[in-house]
Amino acid sequence: MDTSYSEFTLNVPTLFSFTQQQTRYNEVDGWGTLYLPADTFEVLRVKSTLARTDSVFIEQFGQGLQFPEPETIEYKWIALGMDLPVLQINVVAGQPTTARFHYSPTEIQTGVVEQARHALLIWPNPAEGEAWLRLPAGSGSSLLEMRDATGRIVRTERVVPGARSRIGLAGLATGVYTITALGPQGAMSARLLVD
Repeated sequence: MDTSYSEFTLNVPTLFSFTQQQTRYNEVDGWGTLYLPADTFEVLRVKSTLARTDSVFIEQFGQGLQFPEPETIEYKWIALGMDLPVLQINVVAGQPTTARFHYSPTEIQTGVVEQARHALLIWPNPAEGEAWLRLPAGSGSSLLEMRDATGRIVRTERVVPGARSRIGLAGLATGVYTITALGPQGAMSARLLVD
């Protein structure tokens, strides 16, 4: 746990002054694996609670007013080697207001791309309703598993290598899914964005 205090004042002579005081309470409240659209991270979650008070002093009347701001909580998922949190969610007065996460567009396949002969191909990506996939020829019959962002298996089926196979997406929520083909020569995975 850690606590810090900060304050700043804006003064307009003969008119008014504005002051904001802030106390930040930081604590590590969790750890584990975080699955994001572009990557997976081992993370610590830091919860920062901010207590702020704004004050205005009007010189003409010789009076000041204080306005406590609603409590703000920042949840930050910190990963080793990353300069910024890989995920941050801000909550003001009990309502989530903003969310930011690590995203590198070069890491997500977004269309049909010519890949190495030994790759699992999925298209279109993003997809809606259905998608198609092709395993490399000669890789042996494979079991296909489709997992949602929490790691839960939502679809399984057998696929034939070298042939185009249809994946039905009806009933799946919008999000990123991991498709894994498990066969005699190992596992191949790719991500699919369902619209």
